Amino acid sequence: MDLKYRLLAVDDNEMNLKIIASDLESSGFVVIKALDGESALQILKHDINFDVVLLDLMMPKMDGMHVFQAIKSDLKVKHVPVIMVSAAPKDKQINAFLETGSLYYIKKPYKLSELLNTIKVATDFG
Repeated sequence: MDLKYRLLAVDDNEMNLKIIASDLESSGFVVIKALDGESALQILKHDINFDVVLLDLMMPKMDGMHVFQAIKSDLKVKHVPVIMVSAAPKDKQINAFLETGSLYYIKKPYKLSELLNTIKVATDFG
């Protein structure tokens, strides 16, 4: 990718965050990490300059669905595309997320090329 994007990666699994950050930083992205939904919303409250949010669906305290809804109800950040990156085992959970208005979903484990292409589409058209 020619452009550098600023991403917020949200996942309750620290190893998953390290992998996503490593993959994307080596591709020229700036990655800010949050270990849960509440932390992600706090980051977005103080820093709205993100091009995309990579969001895990299954997290304790506040799941990805609630984080997504909070992002989309906040006028300052609702324009930021959200890509769900999840190992959700049930189509019902995935469909519920997609029905909320998100257009982007990647199943874990992801292929880096798929993630990069989805980010490009989300940031060009999101």
